[in-house]
Amino acid sequence: MRIRTLTALALATGTLATAGLFGAPGAQAMPWDTTVQDCMDGGGYPDVSDDADLDSPDLPWVCVGGTYDGRPVSDLGGSGRA
Repeated sequence: MRIRTLTALALATGTLATAGLFGAPGAQAMPWDTTVQDCMDGGGYPDVSDDADLDSPDLPWVCVGGTYDGRPVSDLGGSGRA
């Protein structure tokens, strides 16, 4: 019984090592936040996300257009609001 368990463990380890060796795709990283100034310098403007709940006290701002299009905007006067 132990031989079967060890064999299965060895096969699983080998499979994971092979996947890592040949560059199996990993999880995509989330885009990092940008500042209002970076957004505007890149040719965009900060705007409230299309799927925002307007009754929420913390509106999700995103950069629209330009170099940073679609990235979350984190610095809106320090309070998170415009």
